[in-house]
Amino acid sequence: MDNTAFFDQLKRNIQNLLVENRLNEAYLKCNEILQKYPNNKDFRNLKDAISAKLYEENKDKVKQGFKEVKKLIKSKEEEKALRRMKELLEMAPNNIKLKKLYLKTQEQYKQKFSKLESEFLGKEKKTLSKLIEKGTEDELLTEIDKLEMNYGKNKKIRALAEKTKEEYIQKQIFNKHDLLKSTKFEEIKEFLDHLKNIKKESPTICKIEAIISKRKIGSQMENIEDYIYSGNYNINTLMKLKKYDEAAQAATEILQAHPGNKEAKKILKKANKQSFFKHRKAAVKTVASKFPALKTDLKAHPENYVRI
Repeated sequence: MDNTAFFDQLKRNIQNLLVENRLNEAYLKCNEILQKYPNNKDFRNLKDAISAKLYEENKDKVKQGFKEVKKLIKSKEEEKALRRMKELLEMAPNNIKLKKLYLKTQEQYKQKFSKLESEFLGKEKKTLSKLIEKGTEDELLTEIDKLEMNYGKNKKIRALAEKTKEEYIQKQIFNKHDLLKSTKFEEIKEFLDHLKNIKKESPTICKIEAIISKRKIGSQMENIEDYIYSGNYNINTLMKLKKYDEAAQAATEILQAHPGNKEAKKILKKANKQSFFKHRKAAVKTVASKFPALKTDLKAHPENYVRI
């Protein structure tokens, strides 16, 4: 189908709608075509003609509707007025007076809504601040849940809810600063996990966890140093008592915890050497003590021995 035949078919479709007096549909169809082909004069003229027909047909309805809108605006019912004007503009899309009133009312409604929103936010901030001071967690979280459920799509309300949770967490952390300075790491973890149930991605909690983690590592290092110090003392004592096997075992344990401990390495080497000599002497002594009996047995049973 060439362009001429294509546009002729579109015109026939619109003419059929006009024959059936479906003016609104015909007008919308023209609009749709002009969005794709904005320079088509035939459809622009057709749209203007349909608009004029719509205006004549709906003139009385629009006039009556305009009066209704004025009353709604006077009674401060801007939202209803805007909805009604939208309906009227479908009947009279080129009505300049109606368009101007719609834009003016829309701006007034925005300002009114913004003012109401600010008042509402101010009231909620006061309520939430009081609950934070009061320290009643259940009450505070119930109020926040209510806000998120009823006004969750509003960015300012969402921001207020998140800010309030953070403020409450900060207050709880301040109240527990003695615990957080201690080495009761399990108790601290339980406390922070509870706060995470209020706000999982809390910057305050993340910061505190990082501090606690560093301090926990420092505490572990102190414990290791204490262990190594007492271990070094013990293995020196064992060496003095000539308990070389026990000293070697203790030195090995220290090196597992702290591979770079030079004293433990030195003592392990010495303990192993002394242990070897000790066991060798014991073996020689055992053989020497049994030698007379072996000599007698050799004479009696030479077949049991091999001469080297």
